[in-house]
Amino acid sequence: SAPQTTLTPSGNLYYDGQHYYAPGNFTYTLSAIDQYSGIDRIEYNINGSTFIKYVQPITFKNMGEGMYTINYRAIDKAGNCEQAKAKTIIVDPIAPAAPTGFNISQVNFQIHLSWNRNSESDLAGYNIYRDGAKLNTLLPTQLDYYDLIVGGKTYVYNVNAVDRVGNESPFSVSASISTASTMPIIQYPTNGSFSADSPIAVSGNSEPAAIVNIFVNGVSAGTTTASSNGSFSLSKVNIREGENTL
Repeated sequence: SAPQTTLTPSGNLYYDGQHYYAPGNFTYTLSAIDQYSGIDRIEYNINGSTFIKYVQPITFKNMGEGMYTINYRAIDKAGNCEQAKAKTIIVDPIAPAAPTGFNISQVNFQIHLSWNRNSESDLAGYNIYRDGAKLNTLLPTQLDYYDLIVGGKTYVYNVNAVDRVGNESPFSVSASISTASTMPIIQYPTNGSFSADSPIAVSGNSEPAAIVNIFVNGVSAGTTTASSNGSFSLSKVNIREGENTL
């Protein structure tokens, strides 16, 4: 029996229902198995040229954009030759253009980013970066993005475009914003004079994700973290008999 050869790309190919697409930097590895005598050699050609011995992964990195067919087969040590298989791939090495119209604004404790739509027909979506780190895990296709921030800091944002085979565009222009810092406000107990037994619950509003330290008479009574909408609370705060200052 003839051996069997498998072609493995270095990444996921995009399939549009008719053709497979890949970026120019993908490589293609050939491996073969034979049940009895073992593999003598693997052969391949590109677009119907003469078969040559496979010695290293195949790449189209320096061959440019276009459609390429890899024909491949293996021959075992008993002389059995596999019927050639074929894989046709359209190589797309061209990245999208950098997004334009990048704009940034602050809405409460969120940063709102927006940009213009790219014109490429093979566009897959956009990546959003803050201070050089990518924020998104999935690839958003919308033209804006909200990011939860903390006051009293400066943030630098960029966005780039990604096509369906994973080519990334250059970054858009950078946009930076400095956010104002807002002190926590205790809402309960209310400001002024308030009568209560010990212990009490303390709650209020602050910046989202802020660490709020509650002091009673100048001594820390515990910390709590503000939620995504800025609310915070700390239960079982002990007060002494008589007057207390929070």
